[in-house]
Amino acid sequence: MQPTIGDEELQGSRQLVVVVRLVLDAGWRLVHGELVDVDQRSRGRFAGWTELTPALRRYVDEQQGLNGSTRTD
Repeated sequence: MQPTIGDEELQGSRQLVVVVRLVLDAGWRLVHGELVDVDQRSRGRFAGWTELTPALRRYVDEQQGLNGSTRTD
């Protein structure tokens, strides 16, 4: 298990809360999923694990654009 993030690591950082809602079949295989913000608005949909990271990355990029900042990686 990963250690929790300490307060010193959170200082000066940005936090983004997103719920990953998954639809799994009877064999626990991912059918599709959705990213949902804290206001329960859909922020992205994906089909399969390979689409999860790009969907999440698009959402983060959108949030950065709204806040006038740019990604540094």
